[in-house]
Amino acid sequence: MMKNTLLSLSLFLIGSMAASDPSCQHGDAITTYTVKSNDTIFSIADRYNTTVCDISRYNHIADPQMLYTGEELYIPPQRCAHSDPSHSCLLTNQNATNTCVNGGPHTYTIFQGDTIRKIALAKFNITIEALNSTAGHMTYGASGDIDAEIESGLLIKVPQCYPSRCEYRPYYYTWGTYKDLAIKYNTTPGHIFALNPSFNHSETGPGVGGWITLPMNCGSLSDNVTVVS
Repeated sequence: MMKNTLLSLSLFLIGSMAASDPSCQHGDAITTYTVKSNDTIFSIADRYNTTVCDISRYNHIADPQMLYTGEELYIPPQRCAHSDPSHSCLLTNQNATNTCVNGGPHTYTIFQGDTIRKIALAKFNITIEALNSTAGHMTYGASGDIDAEIESGLLIKVPQCYPSRCEYRPYYYTWGTYKDLAIKYNTTPGHIFALNPSFNHSETGPGVGGWITLPMNCGSLSDNVTVVS
């Protein structure tokens, strides 16, 4: 039984790597770049004449606009690039109308660059007012500035929908950004961030990822939902 389980896992990992980027081979020459102070994903893409999303997806960066000085990125070979100039992999503010998040989470850990606006509209797709009702007083106090950067590492409460649910599973993350995963698996980027507060990007190289916890198929269980926190 153990042998069959290991074989199944091996086949799954190989399949995941192949599906991640079928045009790339492990023998391709790969350039690496060490992030410097004041670098952005945009400046790095311009430097290597590639696109923001090509670099981001190749390195499985959770939030491409959240880079840390000293981290090493892999620059995709030209034939591995998909040339997506639309920035579709980036977190963007949504015209949110939701007042709670299906299936949780109860708390969220603040990342570098987070603001109330970014967390609400770009990560959880809920209204600023909804997040502010549970988290605002915990973060920026009486200043009222929803665009003020919040101190990294703080925990804030997130309004949850009741009754609602998500499925959860270990996921071998080899390609894309959290936004890509959220779209594919019917969840929110914020939910993935909340469950994986220590992950930023894969340092193991192209085609070789890492395990994260992935929420999937999140939705309400009733037409009448109550906001709880």
